[in-house]
Amino acid sequence: MRIGDDASFHPQEKRKVKNRNWKRLNFGDPTEFGTRKDAENEVDRDMLKTSEQIACDIHETYFRLKRDVFGDIDEKENNELRIFKHSMDLILLALSRTASMNAKIAKSNENLSNKLFWFTVAIFVLTLILVCDVLIK
Repeated sequence: MRIGDDASFHPQEKRKVKNRNWKRLNFGDPTEFGTRKDAENEVDRDMLKTSEQIACDIHETYFRLKRDVFGDIDEKENNELRIFKHSMDLILLALSRTASMNAKIAKSNENLSNKLFWFTVAIFVLTLILVCDVLIK
């Protein structure tokens, strides 16, 4: 059994997102990279992605690491190795959850910024009407 496979670990996992309003941009598999230039290219690509897709990519990386690197926890392994695998799994899970939380905050900030823009436009229009009214009289 892998860590976190039981339903009690992710009780809301069955809940589906109703309105996924972002489209995945596919740039290939980033695991083939390794140089500074490759890292710079990856950052440039990430800047084109939505915050939701970046959070999705982080979760994808977490699940890939969990499957390919840590694998199943074998009861026959020594206790130190089992503790290490379990600890690393929890750390990576926490980091992926933090990324999702940051994506939600970024989305919230984007929505607030849009509202603030339209509020500023409304104040500008009302100020313009008041100025025109004063100049006409």
